[in-house]
Amino acid sequence: MAQVVQPGTSLRDFVMSKIAINPVTGRPAYGEPERIPYARTLSYDEDVKTTTQWGDGKPVFIKRKRGDVEINLEVAGLSMEQEASMFGAAKDMATGIVTENVNDTPPWYALGWIEELADDHIRGYWCLWGEFEPAGEEYETYQGEISFKARKVKFKGIPRPIDGALRLKADENELPSGASLENFFTAATLNGSLPAEG
Repeated sequence: MAQVVQPGTSLRDFVMSKIAINPVTGRPAYGEPERIPYARTLSYDEDVKTTTQWGDGKPVFIKRKRGDVEINLEVAGLSMEQEASMFGAAKDMATGIVTENVNDTPPWYALGWIEELADDHIRGYWCLWGEFEPAGEEYETYQGEISFKARKVKFKGIPRPIDGALRLKADENELPSGASLENFFTAATLNGSLPAEG
């Protein structure tokens, strides 16, 4: 029986999982996901390189290579601590002051989100490897009307170095009978996606 496709209707629940890399083996390990509150928008753009070889006056071969990913996300706001963690800045726990430095090195993260569907089911997504970077900030004075300012952040994704994997995704409507996405946004799912050791 053909699967009925449900269109997406909205976005919610950004999450991020910090990646630790074993200095001896080089093997990554994903930490427990942390929520990025108040998701507003997300755009996903993937760089795909394509070349075509011609023969006998017509195209005969096509080769594609998937590459890096740029995700632009917008949230209602970020805490100073979360911002520092995402961008690799230092937060003084005694004073609460965050110092941003030209030499800050953002840690590796996985980024996840939920797409709600027309039938109230969901699709889950994980972009498996990348870094967050600031996407600029805007401020303006009060002009007689209250205007909320959202926070914009970029996530630059690359294929996972250990195996080339880009993302995980799953649709509740297409899971085996009795299965759910309850455990999709967990470190166990991310670490389970890694190739076997040895």
